[in-house]
Amino acid sequence: RPGRDAQVSKALALRLDYSLPRAMLLRSISTFAHAAMDYSFDGDWGNDLFWGVNGPYDFFEDIHRRRRNFTQELRLSGGADEARWVAGAYALRMDERYDFLDLYNGDVYRQLDSDYRALTLAAYAQAERSLGGGLSVSTGLRAERRAAHYRDSNALRSAPVNSMVGGHLALTWQLREGYSAYALLTRGYKAGGINPTAEDIPESLRGFDPEFVWNLEAGLATRSADGRFDSRSSLFYMRRYHQQVSSSLQVDPQNPLTFVLLTDNAARGENFGVESQLGFRPVPSLRLGASIGLLKARFLEYRLENRDLAGRDAPHAPGYQLGLSAEWRSRTGWFARVEGQAVDGFYFSASHDERAPAYRLVNLRLGYEHQRWQATLYARNLFDEHYAVRGFFFANEPPDWIPKRYIQNGDPRQMGVRVSFRF
Repeated sequence: RPGRDAQVSKALALRLDYSLPRAMLLRSISTFAHAAMDYSFDGDWGNDLFWGVNGPYDFFEDIHRRRRNFTQELRLSGGADEARWVAGAYALRMDERYDFLDLYNGDVYRQLDSDYRALTLAAYAQAERSLGGGLSVSTGLRAERRAAHYRDSNALRSAPVNSMVGGHLALTWQLREGYSAYALLTRGYKAGGINPTAEDIPESLRGFDPEFVWNLEAGLATRSADGRFDSRSSLFYMRRYHQQVSSSLQVDPQNPLTFVLLTDNAARGENFGVESQLGFRPVPSLRLGASIGLLKARFLEYRLENRDLAGRDAPHAPGYQLGLSAEWRSRTGWFARVEGQAVDGFYFSASHDERAPAYRLVNLRLGYEHQRWQATLYARNLFDEHYAVRGFFFANEPPDWIPKRYIQNGDPRQMGVRVSFRF
């Protein structure tokens, strides 16, 4: 019973601009979106023949989601090149219907019908000004209030209200021709929410709080006078409070049907690292590129199911990411690009200690372009590397129900041809 993964989306956006005296502009942006999502899968990953004497074992999960969003934004902007500003208000109304049904050997094992509504109201302002001598400053502030209402067929009711404030202060220097630097301090946030599940999970995991982050960053960009060499580099440090963490829980260790995915909060976390990109043109038709990203992301204070994770790396946070590329374009229209990527290993989740191994990928593009059309032959993951993108650790196989590691691999080698026309 392989299930299905399908989505139908409809969206509409309308933007109206109105010019005002003193070079001011009033902009209205309205959007509406509706999405219907169906997702079902064979939870036992086999059939009666596969399970043999351990059958019958048939677990099937079917999830239906219907989401409707409406947003309205009013934005007023003005100023000249040396001093510009923008201020506005934003509103979002979201309604979501989430239903799932679990069948075990043909009988209803678990069922949940839920409704979630949220109203977000925000106001913001930003100003940019030149201070002379190649120095400019930018500052901004945003205040947001999110009121949500949740109810489900298990008589769970929740109405969290989150008030959040974020902003930034940034300085930019034009040091000399081809050299610029910046430094910024930002405060960001992410609203909280509800974990919808029919399982009897601890009350502390029913919902999760907003996350707040302070980010300090500095960077340098250079470009040679002849345009053959360019670079971008940055250093950053982030301190996260009430860090939102994707996790999982199996309520009954002997019953895989009680496995649930959820979002939890860690008390504190931090990220710091460096990112750098280099580009070089030895000849006009060839551009070589290199990039490196080094990251240390860890929990500073976090306990999950009696496990102390303080000091452990956060999930899906590889210590390094390296990239190399070469792109050639001839005056006759032929072009080619090859790029390689190396990614360090990382933890899959906070709920267990399984890790993804490091991996390397190579992509290739060959093609020809002429006036209004282009033809490209491409190969992604050229050497068909097997690499893990998600990993789980739980019990799902009878008769012993021993927890073990399960892997979701990334895309295998894909080859194809793309032809495009411009009219």
